[in-house]
Amino acid sequence: MLTSLLSRFRPSRQDRAWFCKMVHEAEVPSPISQALVADLTNEESVAIARIEKVRKRTEADRREIMILDHGAGSATEKRTAVEMETGVAKIQIVGDVCTIASKPPAWGEMLFKLVRYSRSTNCIEMGTCLGISAAYISARPSS
Repeated sequence: MLTSLLSRFRPSRQDRAWFCKMVHEAEVPSPISQALVADLTNEESVAIARIEKVRKRTEADRREIMILDHGAGSATEKRTAVEMETGVAKIQIVGDVCTIASKPPAWGEMLFKLVRYSRSTNCIEMGTCLGISAAYISARPSS
């Protein structure tokens, strides 16, 4: 249900009362629901805008990079356990990787809000993509 809510969550256009009602009806756990419905300060909005500016630049990047894919592959590609363990080298476009693999803005904002709500001083980001989620987790509003 949280994924469904976040897929419809667009902070700049969202009907706040509707969203708050949906979060409540979905019985989202309290810390998450409080973080989701919290208003952003102007400084937090600026921090998020900076990250989204980086995302746009990254999505526009047409350079090729080599990645080591440890996944199962596509439906037509049957990888062995050894291939998944050692990884399969692939050449991909930076922007395509960002568009396909990075968390969308609504999920980024949720991470941003949860870190602030929990007042975390240390976080570990275990992702292996291009750092968009890490930017949301580590962002500090400018002073």
